[in-house]
Amino acid sequence: MKIKILKGNHFEINKQISLYFKKDFNKSKLKSISSDKIEKIINILKKNHPTILDEIRGRTEGFDCSISDFLALTAYELYDKNEDRCTDLYVVENSRKGIFHNEDGSEEIKVFLCQYEDEKILDLSCYSCLHGTTFSATKNLMMSVNYIYNDRYNFDANLPTWIFARLVLTCKNMKEVRALLKKYSIWGSISINLLDVNANKLYSIEKHDNINSIKEIKGLYYKTNTFIHPEMQPYIDEAEEVNTSHTRYKKLEELLKNCNLSYEQIMLYNNGNDYESVRVTGKNLYNAITQITVFYCKDKIEFINKKGKKKSFLTNEIL
Repeated sequence: MKIKILKGNHFEINKQISLYFKKDFNKSKLKSISSDKIEKIINILKKNHPTILDEIRGRTEGFDCSISDFLALTAYELYDKNEDRCTDLYVVENSRKGIFHNEDGSEEIKVFLCQYEDEKILDLSCYSCLHGTTFSATKNLMMSVNYIYNDRYNFDANLPTWIFARLVLTCKNMKEVRALLKKYSIWGSISINLLDVNANKLYSIEKHDNINSIKEIKGLYYKTNTFIHPEMQPYIDEAEEVNTSHTRYKKLEELLKNCNLSYEQIMLYNNGNDYESVRVTGKNLYNAITQITVFYCKDKIEFINKKGKKKSFLTNEIL
């Protein structure tokens, strides 16, 4: 897994990134977002986060589309439930402390190191959203995301969920993350799996609209695309029998208890209903592929491909 290094300002780098994913821009899939909601998002970003607005403009320049089109393409709240998603495993035992994040999907995954004038962001991405969509890291925070699919959307909230995830990366520590959680409501629901690098503490964050839950992780803990924190259960409507997030959660629990596998193997192969077929093919019943697993901790980031081959990077050398 090679890291593609991009240099420039926030507009320039994001225009470059969009060109890698231009083939995925499909106007037939665009949904409608009302102009007043678009204006609300733009005003919030223009007032408080102008560099993020520059990144969005860079993406739209590369895609040759409007901001409205870009938001419609990337706001998962506008689309049907997509249950083939990712899993995260927190590990705090012996000398190992970090988070495993697997990445499912059919698109080609790319790793970018974005060297802006004011910061560096390491970004794993397989589609067109901004940093923080799947796995991202700065010198202060490392995080991965599980999007929670339910029907309780509030399109009058402040921001689309993935834009909020991007804003988390602008924080320098957990104190700033907590303030951000309180400041903005989001359209849908999200789980953010976060390492505060300098404090070397792991957190599981769940957010629905303006409701927040934060847990510091001190043992073995795992997440899928559903609420895990007990106090967040009332804020989601899920059909367990059709939602593979529950299946993956139960499979992960089973593998951790009963199978003599490394954490890397468990994370690469837990995403299907039939473990044996997944172990062989890398695919689950919905044809999603665990293309790569990321292990991140304070000192290093490891990318593990579906064949188990590992590539490690020391964080102080790349960030």
